Formats: sequence, C-alpha cells, structure tokens
Amino acid sequence: MGLWSKLFGDKTAEPVKKQPLSGDELVARLQAGQPLKLAAALAGAEDDAEEAALWTLLPHTDGALRVEVVERLAGFEVDLAKQARLLLAGVDQVPGVSFTAAALAEVCDLAELCKQPSEFQFEVRDAAARVVAALCEAILGQGPAEETIELDALATLVGSWAETLTDAAAAAPDVLALHQALQICAQTEEDPQAEQAGWTEALEIALDGLLEQVLSRPPRRAETWAELLHAQLQSADPALALEALEAGAVAKIPMRKAVLDRVQREPADEGAWSLTQRLRPDAEVLAVLVPLARAALGERFAKEESLCSPASQAGCSSCSGKPGADDEQLMVPKALEARLQPVVGAVAQFPGDYQDLLLDCLVAPSAALRTLAAAVVMRWPQGTASAELWQAAEALSDDSHPQVHAQVKALLARGR
Repeated sequence: MGLWSKLFGDKTAEPVKKQPLSGDELVARLQAGQPLKLAAALAGAEDDAEEAALWTLLPHTDGALRVEVVERLAGFEVDLAKQARLLLAGVDQVPGVSFTAAALAEVCDLAELCKQPSEFQFEVRDAAARVVAALCEAILGQGPAEETIELDALATLVGSWAETLTDAAAAAPDVLALHQALQICAQTEEDPQAEQAGWTEALEIALDGLLEQVLSRPPRRAETWAELLHAQLQSADPALALEALEAGAVAKIPMRKAVLDRVQREPADEGAWSLTQRLRPDAEVLAVLVPLARAALGERFAKEESLCSPASQAGCSSCSGKPGADDEQLMVPKALEARLQPVVGAVAQFPGDYQDLLLDCLVAPSAALRTLAAAVVMRWPQGTASAELWQAAEALSDDSHPQVHAQVKALLARGR
C-alpha cells in the first residue's frame, strides 16, 4: 500500500460492514442512556437473531420504545406462550395499548389465550379485553390508535372473545370492552354495510345479555363489583383508576363518594384530581374541591419568599423565578394551574358562591387564573360580586398581561 493509501485509506478496499447488535448490547446501550434506533441497530440481522434480541430487550423498555419492540415482535410467528408474553408486554402501560392493539390482535389468538390456564391467567384476560376495547374505541373514533382492523374482522374478534366470558368471572376491562362493542352496535344500527360485516341485531342482543350476566356474577379478585372497582379506583396508575371509574358508570355503581374521599385523602395527587374532572361539578363536588384548591394556593403563597418576590402579584404577568426554572419553582406551577382551572370554571354555575376562591385567583401570580376568575365574575349577574371581589378586579385594570387586561377591561365596562 502506498503512502497516500496509508494516510487516507485505500479507496478500493471493501467497506467494513456494521454488525447488528445483540440483545445484551441493546440493553447495555439503553441502560447507558445512549440513543437507540432499532432499525439501524438491527439492520442486517437474521430473523432468528433479531427476534432473540428483541425478546431480550423487551423487559427493559417502556413508552414509545416498548410500543416499537412489541410491533416488531408481532411481525414474527409466535406460539401461544410467546403470544401471552407479548400481549402482557403490549398492554403493560395503559394507554399504550391503543397504539399496539391492531398488531397484537393480528398476532395473538385472544380467545384462545383467555382459555389457557396459567399463572397469569387473570392478567392475560385483562390484557385481551383492553385490546378489544382499544380497537372498538378506534372504530368509534374515540381512541388515539393510528391503526385498527376491518369492521368484519373486529366483529369476529369480539364474538370469539365474548364467548370466553360466558361462564367466567370478569373484571373492569371486560365490562368496558363489552360496553364499547355495544356502542358500535348502536352507532351502526341502520348501516347495512355494518350488518353485513357482522354487527347484527343478534350480536347486539347477545352482548347486551352477556354484559348483564357478567355484572350479576361476582367479579375476578373480589366478592362484589363495588369492592373490586372501589379498590381499583385507589390505583396509583391514573389509567387503571379511570378504568374503574368508567366501569362503575357502566355497572351503575356509585363512585362519586369514593373519588371525593380519595382526593381529600391525597390532595396533592394529580391522579386523584384527574378523576374529579369526570364528576359533574355540582355543589357537593365543589364543597370538597374548593377548600382543597384554596389550601393549595395558600401553600404556594406561604412560600413566596423562597420562590420569588414579585413587586405586585396583581401586576405580575408570570412568576417564573429564574429563567428556565422547574415548574415546581414557579409561584403557581403549571400543574397546579391545570388542576385548579376546572374548579374555578365550575364556580360560574354558582353566582355569589365561592368568592374567596375567586379572590385568591384574582391576586395570584398566574395569568391563567386571574383571567379565568375575571371571566367567571363576568358570567355572574350584576350585583352578585362582593365589594372586596370587585375591588380586586378593579386593581387589575392596569395588569401587564394582555389577556388579563382585556378580560378585566370587559368586566369593568359591564359594571358591577
């Protein structure tokens, strides 16, 4: 080789082929925090090697990467044992199932898996029902699934899966899947194409009767449906808690008190607050949520010196402390704003009530809360706001935030 080739490389030499990574190498890269692009990392791998690498990687994944691994594994032929493993992994992170449902339904025999006795039989049944529910939601246009299956294939899937519930105890996912399937029946009642695809009156009658039958029997894991759903409502996983709340609505089991008890017990828990947004904001609900909202704001106000010291809370368009400060360093964190806004907005339905909460919001270093509080007062009849509340609104007439300024200007123009 000449000097030039030694210095700059031999242009005629064969390029070195990059070897695909093994499963252990994929895991090591993931655990080291290195970027992992599966298409590039597995390029050129034999099918058996790629499948083995993906199964090794699967338990270490979450989020979008888990969805990608599940979808890739769904492209291989797998026996029932692997199908069960794939199904459990694919729905391990609800609502990730919405994005993997079509692939899982294609590769997994859901009905057969529900019949198979195993150590994780209950978990498999839950997972199968969640896949069915996700596919039904996609047909109804209510879910985020990017893909679904044809209407006739879904009718066949629903029918075979539902048969496994005939003599078996059910759980919340089963109730919701049956309910979603019945929604499709109702939505396609006058559609000849849907009937031809299998969504017939006979199927609707069968599913309706099955749902009634399922709810008349004790569920899995509990003596009664109320016991099961109230226990699941306490889950730290917001999706599982919401699943219990929605199943309770289908089963006509009162869940309101359990939701309110949870948020009172865990006032800082975002999951508990998200459940309250599913309740009708009547006087009973607001009687619980308004004191909690005021207490949350009061805690932030008490930390004013450690968070920031705006010259004027009323005139402060934002209270972000140092540039790029974490949300928790804000005087009113965005997460707290999102939690309080539905409560403040609901006060509009109760003219004259909960004025202390509106007063707190009008002086809060949060443009969103100040704007909303002024809008609520605007919706109340004239003569409803107290003198103190009106004075707080007048103090915002020169607010530096344009949205607050515009809302308060409209309120003051209307008059007290």
